[in-house]
Amino acid sequence: MKFIYSLIFALVITSQVFAGGVLFMAGGVESGGGTQISDDFSTDTSGDYTAILGTITVSGGQALGQSNAISVLYHDTTLDSPDHYSEALCTVSNNSDSSGVVTRCDGTDYYSTYFSDGSKVQLTRSGTVINTYFGSSGDFSAGTYTVKMTVTGTGATVNILIDVDDVNVMDYDDTSGSRLTSGARVGFTFRRAGENGACYIDDFEAD
Repeated sequence: MKFIYSLIFALVITSQVFAGGVLFMAGGVESGGGTQISDDFSTDTSGDYTAILGTITVSGGQALGQSNAISVLYHDTTLDSPDHYSEALCTVSNNSDSSGVVTRCDGTDYYSTYFSDGSKVQLTRSGTVINTYFGSSGDFSAGTYTVKMTVTGTGATVNILIDVDDVNVMDYDDTSGSRLTSGARVGFTFRRAGENGACYIDDFEAD
């Protein structure tokens, strides 16, 4: 009887584990309730990303883009939906060097965000700036910032939210004929011109 109770308990626990979909790996994919990407770069996961521009190097628990260049990379995992978010610890190393996140990528086109001039957050569509948040001088001086971009809508309007350190700085509706209504890959971008070693990405996740 004791054996039967033990067997029943094991089956219940196993069914709960698979129902919740619980497997998590650094630099890997968590699935079950949906596809989620999470990468802390504790191992060399550069092979999990494809470059649209530039290159990626993983070193010291951080991802670095190509020196003196703009790099745009996406994770090779396709998310379940074109409605998703991309979040990472991003850096500003001076007024021209920063990193940011990428959403709604189809391998060619994408939305991305990055910092500029120590006070601005730029939103781009495939590299072309389509909206700018103008902060005060020094708002985004050299340092690290958690950046999250959420994109929703696949019809006449695509809504894009950008949060910096859990504060919303942009709520933008893209109604252009060039709006991106598909694309379920995510990633990040680097704009490295000066202090190359200080511009990196860490703790990247998406769902």
